[in-house]
Amino acid sequence: MPVYEHKVNINGLQYPLVTDRDKEFVDRVTEMLQNRMNEIKSKINVLDTQKLAVMAALTISAQYLDLKEAAEAADAILDDLLRKSDK
Repeated sequence: MPVYEHKVNINGLQYPLVTDRDKEFVDRVTEMLQNRMNEIKSKINVLDTQKLAVMAALTISAQYLDLKEAAEAADAILDDLLRKSDK
């Protein structure tokens, strides 16, 4: 698996990143994080980048868990429907 080195800019700070993901994916992730940080910053006055990043990470993590739970529920419904159609 190839390894890429990227430099990403988040909230005016540059971070080195080593990953097996390509630049397009890293850019999408970076944009998502920056957008969430901007959204939080527009609602409350948080100047500390670290606190802002943690708040963004918490909201993104919560959204991820909501989506994961919804996907698991959908899988359970699909499994149930498939079991019923096999009868």
